[in-house]
Amino acid sequence: MLKFKLVFILFFNLIAFFLKAQDTVKTSLIIFDQDDISAVTNKDGEDKSYPKNALKFNPLLLVRGEIPIYYERAINDYFSIEVAIGMTFKDYVSGIFDKNNYSGESVKEEISSNISYKLGLRLYTGGVVMDGFYFALEYAKRDYSKSINFSSYNYITDPLTYNTTTTKVDYKFNEYYYHNEYKIIVGSQEHYYWDNFFIDYYIGAGIDKYTKSEVSNEINQISNSPEYKNNIESSTAPRFYLGLKFGFVF
Repeated sequence: MLKFKLVFILFFNLIAFFLKAQDTVKTSLIIFDQDDISAVTNKDGEDKSYPKNALKFNPLLLVRGEIPIYYERAINDYFSIEVAIGMTFKDYVSGIFDKNNYSGESVKEEISSNISYKLGLRLYTGGVVMDGFYFALEYAKRDYSKSINFSSYNYITDPLTYNTTTTKVDYKFNEYYYHNEYKIIVGSQEHYYWDNFFIDYYIGAGIDKYTKSEVSNEINQISNSPEYKNNIESSTAPRFYLGLKFGFVF
């Protein structure tokens, strides 16, 4: 009987110890959030949780006669650098408001292409670079130019004989518009997780320091014919920006 009691007590103590041990086992639940996955995948200081490069295209700039390709590179969880290089042709938006100060025969305009470039520094407020709400400081350089060829007629009347002499004059001018823009941009880069595709919406304001050369004319009081020349002007004007970019990360 004594042996049986000892065995029972030993068995009971083992069961109690086992149950107590089970009650003290801790379980951990890790929830992976796609916006903060870097917190659990950052090892040895090397973050492999998200792509650090992006290519973009801005289709709205086609109406401004510009075709840039953007490249964005992550610096850390908050900051990135965005650069762009492209070509400019005819600015169709400015052309709506511009008026020609020349007239005559055989007017011919030849649009020149120029290189444009941009540079920007971005701050993503959510701590996930290249995703979500951001502020940016940007600089943009855009040049537009064209050559103009046309002919005009000068009429000179002899005050004694009243005979009128007609002279044909050929003109060739170069017009240009050089922009240097400094911007503050606010936007949001929204990811769509198929094929790493995203859309970048933005608005902003800035200052445009520009230089332009345009053809102007004055009427000669003697011949009553127009005289043409190039006027060059440098100034500063406020600018506002609204647009979107399409791209993908890699």
